[in-house]
Amino acid sequence: MEYPAGITFSKRDDGVWASYDGVVTENSLDIWAIIYLLNENFFSTDKPNIIHLEAANITVGLRLYFLADVFKNIAFDPKKGIVREKVEDLLNNIGAKYLTYDDKDDSLSYYKAKPHSESLVEENILQNLPRLFKNEFSESARLIRQFPAHIFEGKISEVTQVAERLWINALTVNKLGQLSIIDLEAEGNYSADALVRAIDYAIFCHFFKERVAKYWPDKSGEIIKNKIAIYCIAKKFHYPLGGKKGVKSLIIKNTLCDIIFIELKVKDHNLINKTECIFNTRKL
Repeated sequence: MEYPAGITFSKRDDGVWASYDGVVTENSLDIWAIIYLLNENFFSTDKPNIIHLEAANITVGLRLYFLADVFKNIAFDPKKGIVREKVEDLLNNIGAKYLTYDDKDDSLSYYKAKPHSESLVEENILQNLPRLFKNEFSESARLIRQFPAHIFEGKISEVTQVAERLWINALTVNKLGQLSIIDLEAEGNYSADALVRAIDYAIFCHFFKERVAKYWPDKSGEIIKNKIAIYCIAKKFHYPLGGKKGVKSLIIKNTLCDIIFIELKVKDHNLINKTECIFNTRKL
């Protein structure tokens, strides 16, 4: 198996060290270190596998805090430093010192989301969620596209942003009253990196659930009480995610989110009225 250019792995007695080697890459050290352990048969089933790495920014630091609860027998040892200290401060002061979009401006247009070129498949899916996923979504559920998942310190401004500026493909509420992330890969394979980015979205929604719930006032009580749901939707899933030795074999029920993989059946860019749920942590 080929690993992304720019990432170096070093086997350790308790797990693996993962680092960037200077090549520019958008691949995530954390998820690829898990793939490395599985693929090289280094993964231990009877003790934690520790992934040693340096958290490059606040977004990664926050993710590492939660990932050990999402993946079985995985632990992280991020290098100590300013990022780790900032993450600890953020965890202790969410909603007070650390904010999301302006409480005085309920218009998402404040953020001026970048123009998003959508395929016919993507457009079809997002407009027809209740028809395609009848057991999950109702006709009345509001859907917000390109939802801003941004975190700021003290006030809302360009210079006070403390984590990566993320845009959730679409956000809605399912029939279980869960704030639901729709993470859709309409054309290519759904990758391991896409999965950890979806978990970043869930972390944002977890922290700012009460604020975000105001967009669904009739469901706000349920939203606040329930876990986040992540719907990973694609025509194909990248092979390191699947199979007995794939990443999904380590995903467990957790307190942060339910994770659902849904495979689309597509022909000639038109969505056939058929989808298949191939993984669902609710059923574990």
